[in-house]
Amino acid sequence: MIFYPGLLDGAADLKFTGVLDAEHSWVRGSGFGMSERGHRNLRVWQQAMDLAGVAYRSTATFPREELFGLVSQMRRAAVSIPSNVAEGYGRGGKDYARFVSIAYGSLLELETQVELSRNLVLLEQAQAADLLRTTSEIGRMLNARRASLTTRTLNPDP
Repeated sequence: MIFYPGLLDGAADLKFTGVLDAEHSWVRGSGFGMSERGHRNLRVWQQAMDLAGVAYRSTATFPREELFGLVSQMRRAAVSIPSNVAEGYGRGGKDYARFVSIAYGSLLELETQVELSRNLVLLEQAQAADLLRTTSEIGRMLNARRASLTTRTLNPDP
């Protein structure tokens, strides 16, 4: 995992640019300096990374008593989305579609937690609306990816 300075203090907006180098990879063969077609180039992975950063910043202002409640749940769900896209991409084949489905499930968890946070007035209406717009967009991308992988699995010809 890469540490992003200022993530929790809200000092800087986290936007994944896809520009990293080999010294930041802790996993040998994780794709840095390898193929140009790694999971880091997937738009859905990039946007899910951005969403995870926003989820971390958004929950930083939650009350301390929510640290092991909604804060933990929202952060774990948000991190799970790009993690599962990456893991599925790395495994390939039928596993890829399965991991994209798991990522979609985590996305729905996060949507539910955002709505609950809005209802409990832990998130402002505008902030919740922005998060929900982003989750909706990522959901469409995940569904399209899953559909293309399922079609490809059923019809292996290019």
